[in-house]
Amino acid sequence: MIQTGRSILRLFFVVVIFSSFAFAQNADSRFDFYTRGPYRENVPRPQTLLRYDVGDFHTNYSQMERVLERVAAAAPERVRVTDIGETNEHRMMHLVAVSAPQYLQRL
Repeated sequence: MIQTGRSILRLFFVVVIFSSFAFAQNADSRFDFYTRGPYRENVPRPQTLLRYDVGDFHTNYSQMERVLERVAAAAPERVRVTDIGETNEHRMMHLVAVSAPQYLQRL
């Protein structure tokens, strides 16, 4: 009985120690989408249109739609936006295809 209590206590401490490593991660480290290669300067980044980093605040429908429209207008050969209906709140639903020009022609 005493041996079982000790093994449970050891297991508890091991779990606490290993779980502390998970919480010790740096909360300020963010993934940067734009470090992976050259991007077109004329295509606006969402941060410039929204005036905040994506994920910092809630982005409502009209803001998302504005970003979508501006990106599609800046790269019409790579982005195709098709209206596919309305939501129950009478907002337009969009189907967005982002691809190379030769593949967009197949759609």
